[in-house]
Amino acid sequence: MIKFITFDIRPATATNATPAKGVWVKKYARKTPYENGKPGGLDAFNDTCTNQDHPSTLALFEGAYAWSTEPSCGPSESHGAPNPEYGQLLPADYFLLVYVVVRLMGELPYMASTFGTNLKNFAIRRTNGLLNSRCTRFLTRPAAVHESTILGSPRYRQYRQNLYRLVSRPTFAGYWILQSSLPEIRPPCTSDITIFYLHGGGYFSSQPATYLLFLLRLAESLLDQGLSVSIFAFDYRLAPEHPFPAQLRDATAAYSYLLDEMQIPAEKIFMAGDSAGGHLALSLLMNLKEPFAGSTNQQGVSGLVKPGGLVIMSPWLSLYHEPSSFSRNEHFDVLSGSFLRATAQRFLGPKPTYAKNSQHLEFLSPDPAVDWDDVLPPCIWISTGEHEILFDDVVTWANNLRKEIGSERVELEIGKNEVHVWQWLDTMDAEKRQRFLRKEEKPDGGFESIDDIGKAIGQRLLKMRKCQVGLEAK
Repeated sequence: MIKFITFDIRPATATNATPAKGVWVKKYARKTPYENGKPGGLDAFNDTCTNQDHPSTLALFEGAYAWSTEPSCGPSESHGAPNPEYGQLLPADYFLLVYVVVRLMGELPYMASTFGTNLKNFAIRRTNGLLNSRCTRFLTRPAAVHESTILGSPRYRQYRQNLYRLVSRPTFAGYWILQSSLPEIRPPCTSDITIFYLHGGGYFSSQPATYLLFLLRLAESLLDQGLSVSIFAFDYRLAPEHPFPAQLRDATAAYSYLLDEMQIPAEKIFMAGDSAGGHLALSLLMNLKEPFAGSTNQQGVSGLVKPGGLVIMSPWLSLYHEPSSFSRNEHFDVLSGSFLRATAQRFLGPKPTYAKNSQHLEFLSPDPAVDWDDVLPPCIWISTGEHEILFDDVVTWANNLRKEIGSERVELEIGKNEVHVWQWLDTMDAEKRQRFLRKEEKPDGGFESIDDIGKAIGQRLLKMRKCQVGLEAK
């Protein structure tokens, strides 16, 4: 999912950039993640703070970057990053950014008179359609900016050494957003629940850091229910540099890591994702049942057990189908049909060699038909916004699932007057974001839409426990 944000087109090395106080450098050793139940290996690092000037990037949201000059407390992006050039621009891209700004300024009177309260969504939609993948990534900002803003804030500063910890392997990379709790690190295999998160972004943009605040608030919601929670945010390779099935290969390797290396019971894992991340989650579940013919890492895939739950927000279920909500909601949503068509081309590559209705790509009308009862986990939670262009597809698919596998397994939340992945979009509201990070919100307040997801997961987990106790009693 792509968002329109306030930006400055100065390169990061601009001489008028504000120098930060320092930058943390992490040095990782390649060992096992846990030794004798204690963090080690990739989770053990040495902190050194350099005094060199580190140009800070412009705040994404006005007033939200009060802590942008704090030393970053997350790992360096150069360690195991699957997209090392993320956020870098070519000289021609600066002209494109200027063109987009000038065009939007010129269209502002028309947009204001035509779209009124939907002006912001129109601007996002228009920007999405004008930018290339490099510019879009540039506007979502490097991971270090999100780290210093969120982890250096009053809300999370005391826990920051325990949060957003890198895991890098030859076949994948990702981050432990937290491990069991905020105040201390415990092995994720001991958590009540581990969330395996696959981020959205049309397969060509975003990264785990873009979702850092969203995932931390989701963790807090679960912790408030008395649950211990670990969240692993997977950082997959992006298109168009890496077309499908690169993302599926990475996701399979990351899920195998949770099961085999981290020894997390499959029933304690909830796979979660938004938009393209929801699509990738379904593709991965299908891959566990029926390994994709075009994948080079099929070894062991069939032996991986499906997770205990699935949580998907505004999932992109079909790369080709255009429901009536495409036209009905085109003036409300932050996405457009033309944008999704271009995004699908980026993702599939110039010369795809697989059928467009493949079971690993098409989930509305796959060929051959999918036995969802066998593929999907016991608990499924789905959400869609009433005003998003994917609305009809999501509702149709959810209703079909209820008929096929039982309504007790499938929960559908429809956000009234909401757009694509509104729960994540909520964390991008500058004023709300700043209040939350400054701890001005009451302890159980802020980002209620994320709390709703946490409560739904907690209720499902409690229900699963009761069923397990009942079976053991018999």
